[in-house]
Amino acid sequence: RDCERRLRQEVQKYSVELRHAHETERHRVARELHDEVGQTLTALNYTLERMALHSSGTGIEIAKEASSLVADLTSRVGDLCLALRPHVLDDFGLGPALIWLTQRFEQQTGILVELLHDGLAKRLPREVELGVYRLIQEALTNIARHAGAKRCAVRCASSPENLVVSVRDYGVGFQVDRLSSGLRGMDERVQELGGRLTIRSSPGQGTCIRAKIPLPIKAW
Repeated sequence: RDCERRLRQEVQKYSVELRHAHETERHRVARELHDEVGQTLTALNYTLERMALHSSGTGIEIAKEASSLVADLTSRVGDLCLALRPHVLDDFGLGPALIWLTQRFEQQTGILVELLHDGLAKRLPREVELGVYRLIQEALTNIARHAGAKRCAVRCASSPENLVVSVRDYGVGFQVDRLSSGLRGMDERVQELGGRLTIRSSPGQGTCIRAKIPLPIKAW
């Protein structure tokens, strides 16, 4: 039993380190895409616009078509940067980030999201904001992939003592007897923050994922 406990502790330790390394790499890639690729595409689009001004006939049409393709690619790179590391989370906190996330989710999937949040006007510890954002992001991804739901609800409420999060869908549900790797990862993420994750689901009754995370008395 002691050996098993030590092995579990080691696995949990490496899992935490892997998640931290993953987030660091996400941030680095997003920054490089924005700074390097984004600026290069902007310069290329400017060059194509100048070519169109100094061309005639077919040359103008080709330059305009190329410029349109570059503009589309620039938009796609911007979306990728936001998916990797949304700047709204770093700049404005969890509340605005969840508004952006759920609106984007609705646009991409057509699934309606009812978002209620309370007590998020003040910034929470950075690791809590990022962990909860990723938790809700993963839960919404699971809904889009597996739930077959047309609507869902996201709740996030903060008090001086706890942050309570829930994501509920009204889809097909499943039998909670064995967690998938994605759900285990969500559970580990919540445990890393000192909290507890509960999952309630049954076939035909939808799924509710709820996390309760302790907070310091004073959030910064």
